[in-house]
Amino acid sequence: MSVSTQHPAQPNASGTGGGRTRIRARRRTIGASLGAMPVANIVVIEVGLALGLILVLLNEMLWPVAAGVAALALIIALLRRRGRWFTQWFGLVLDYRTRSHTRRSVPPSDDVSEFAEDKNGDGIIGPDENHRVALLRILVEDLVVARGQDHDRNPVGLSWHNGKWTAVLMVDPTPPLLNPANSAPNLPLGVLTPCLEDRGVVLDAIQVIWHCYPGSTALMPDSPALNSYLELMGNSSAAARRTTWVAVRLDPQTCAKAIGERGGGIIGAHRALIGALSRVRNALAGQGIVTRPLDPDELLQAGVASAELQDALGTQRPIGLKERWSGVTADRFSHSSYAITGWPNHMSESINALTGVRGRSTSIALSIAPTGEDGEVGLRGLVRISARSPEALGTADHQLRNISNKLNLTLTPLRGMQLAGLTGTLPLGGAA
Repeated sequence: MSVSTQHPAQPNASGTGGGRTRIRARRRTIGASLGAMPVANIVVIEVGLALGLILVLLNEMLWPVAAGVAALALIIALLRRRGRWFTQWFGLVLDYRTRSHTRRSVPPSDDVSEFAEDKNGDGIIGPDENHRVALLRILVEDLVVARGQDHDRNPVGLSWHNGKWTAVLMVDPTPPLLNPANSAPNLPLGVLTPCLEDRGVVLDAIQVIWHCYPGSTALMPDSPALNSYLELMGNSSAAARRTTWVAVRLDPQTCAKAIGERGGGIIGAHRALIGALSRVRNALAGQGIVTRPLDPDELLQAGVASAELQDALGTQRPIGLKERWSGVTADRFSHSSYAITGWPNHMSESINALTGVRGRSTSIALSIAPTGEDGEVGLRGLVRISARSPEALGTADHQLRNISNKLNLTLTPLRGMQLAGLTGTLPLGGAA
């Protein structure tokens, strides 16, 4: 469930046909909610009142204590901390304290394939069959990949994570190697909203991901060439090389009937997802945006590249991950993720400006999802910056905050949810 936050200007919805759908920014919350209040808060109030009533029934002289218990429950239920209800914040801290924060990927064995091949014939490519799946599992613990075909018989890679299937389109052709930060086109989210539901197939989300490298990425951090480049750029945004993916995510449990009509099980889910992928592709083609589906090898390579794990491929050393309250270190790169909780009037200009942050890379993910309310679609935004060291990450973080302040864009650090923020900006079906 989610609660409304300040919403951005209406994205371009041209070409949608029919009634106009409103896209509203929403903040993801923890646990179920009843209206704007989490169910846990209501339970706290009810328990406090029940305890107070029991105390009064046992002894009327205890009514001051009963009143204090009820008042304490009411305070806890209405208290907010760091932009969250106290009960949600407490649950977040408890979950963070009780889970493991380190993971390690062992070097691949000699019989593990370099290509995405289903060796045992079960239709699934797992960590024992492909070294990139094994590597990505330090981030996405349950990741597996399947192979499918779209309506044009093109191979399609389908990733499985957290009970959901995801297929990915790549915007093609690739733009020139380097572009000024303010020159990159943005995808019209409005034309994708009708694709969220069609013939009984209700998508979990459609996510547009921009993965961007500044022009200084190829230069060593302590090189004179980098200093000269930064001096030349001054206060302007760095030129960037950008890759754009459109991830289409399906939760089979939300449309079991439609999946059953398409054969049921994994086959039915794949057919439903590939049909949705074709609708998204056609909607973008209607706006002059050319895309193509990623096959299993390309999907895994996109995940590795987005997570900055290219240097770990083919190495025989163990690859480690360490999660912190305010960041994640995977192999030799540090990552920090933020949720977009306050939106400016011109979001497209903001996206272009954010991609010019001078770290190793910047990833921006905008997701639209059904809200259950007629004529409304939820919008969720994530930003991740990656750098070669915690010190470089701190510098990039400072620049990101300066840019967001100038744009009137509110970024909230995903404290305690940094690993989810990292996976939520990968083209593998994660969410945060």
